[in-house]
Amino acid sequence: MLLRRAPAGNAPKGQYLERTSKVGSYKPNRLGIYDMHGNVFEWCADLFQSGGSDRVIRGGGWNINGISCRAADRYDIEPGIRIRLLGVRLAAVPSGA
Repeated sequence: MLLRRAPAGNAPKGQYLERTSKVGSYKPNRLGIYDMHGNVFEWCADLFQSGGSDRVIRGGGWNINGISCRAADRYDIEPGIRIRLLGVRLAAVPSGA
C-alpha cells in the first residue's frame, strides 16, 4: 500500500526527503521541543493496554501522512521489535527542579 505523504490540514507542503532529518533542522514547537513529530516514531514506556506487554509508539515517522504525525495517535509494538522508523526521546530535568 502506497501512503500519501502530505502535511496535515492547511500546512504548506515542503520537500519530501524520503528519510529522517537531522535533529534541530526545523523550528521548535511552543514548548521548545524540536522534531517532536514526523521524523521517527517514538517508543514510549507506556503499556498499550493494561495487562499486555506491547508498548506505545507515538509521533509518526517520515514515511506516513502528516495527519498521523501527532502525539495523540498511538500504536502498539512488541517490546523486542527493532525497526529503523522507531526512536526514543531522552529528557533531562534540571537539578533543583
